[in-house]
Amino acid sequence: MIAALTPSLLIQKTLPSALVETKLSDWLKTNHINTLVVAGFMSQNCNESTIRHASQEGWAVEYIHDASGAVSCKNSMGTLPAQMMHEASCIVMQSRFAAVMSTDEWQALVTKGIDAPKPSLFSSYLGSKQLAHLTG
Repeated sequence: MIAALTPSLLIQKTLPSALVETKLSDWLKTNHINTLVVAGFMSQNCNESTIRHASQEGWAVEYIHDASGAVSCKNSMGTLPAQMMHEASCIVMQSRFAAVMSTDEWQALVTKGIDAPKPSLFSSYLGSKQLAHLTG
């Protein structure tokens, strides 16, 4: 039998960021929570909005990439299949806004009581320079 869980806070949101026009931000501050773990749908919309917002408000953010997803998009700027959209979103989030990891990686960090590595725009830039050097 699965036990029923009663959430500490249940929010209904109408905007992409879970921190806008909801009680989540106040609840996190009141409860002295300094890390926000994000998973869900859609990578390029609600997840990114919440992650960017939380990062700018000073929370550490962890993004669980294999518990999140995207949809394909096509508009006047072009087309991106869902997988490419999700991967691009994860790369951007890892470059500055969130520690992006798998569920297994996150669980291992939590189990060991280790903080997730901090994202770094500079490190991502250096990585891209090394990649450009290797590919030519």
